[in-house]
Amino acid sequence: MQTVKVKNIEIGKGIPKICVSVQGKTKKEIVEQLNRVCELPCDLIEWRSDSFETIQNDLEEILDQLQKIVGDKPLIFTYRTLKEGGLGKEGANGYRKLAARAIDTGKIDLLDLEYSMNKTDIKALIQHAHRSNVKVIISSHNFENTPEVDDMVENMCHMQETGADLIKQAVMPHSEEDVLKVLVATDKMNRLYAKTPLITMSMSDVGVVSRYCGGIFGSSVTFASGVQASAPGQPKVEELQKVFPLFYKSI
Repeated sequence: MQTVKVKNIEIGKGIPKICVSVQGKTKKEIVEQLNRVCELPCDLIEWRSDSFETIQNDLEEILDQLQKIVGDKPLIFTYRTLKEGGLGKEGANGYRKLAARAIDTGKIDLLDLEYSMNKTDIKALIQHAHRSNVKVIISSHNFENTPEVDDMVENMCHMQETGADLIKQAVMPHSEEDVLKVLVATDKMNRLYAKTPLITMSMSDVGVVSRYCGGIFGSSVTFASGVQASAPGQPKVEELQKVFPLFYKSI
């Protein structure tokens, strides 16, 4: 499996990297949150742009500000749509244009693309991103349930075929057994099929343990809450920093 190097971190090698998300409705809220997040012991920062009320008018301006603040930490641009658990109301055309504009700013290091979007658009945006030296995370979210192990592995294999640099799969558990399924699927994909780093998680409070120990099974990034959680079940970044030395002392 190839690792992914972004700025000064190497994803897919060593202890899982910690990502903290920034959200906000206004420029002021976003900048204030980002300044606070930059003080936290995290490796990557994600801007969840679907919360930003004036994104169509101010995308380039706010990304310029964010890029200056994050410094040497990689910045992920994510526009999460309603169907994938976010607040974004843009349709396929608007989504594609926002992603392309974010790439063209030259201010982002990684782009999150939803696997549920049009496959032609995915291919075009990945090619566009790679031409601009932007890495791509292809992401899939299931807020209804946890599929069977082989179904999750198959889904990740299909996601890998898009040519994205990282594969992200998040599912909703209804039992502790569901959490185990995610870990088993991660391990199987990592050992047998993965060509790129994986990011997997079982959501909600039931699945929170997967965010702590997922790296043992092959998940290379975990998402933590800084100012506020961006998804159900996210632990605080300080809690991960306390626990990670115990889980990964041999790595």
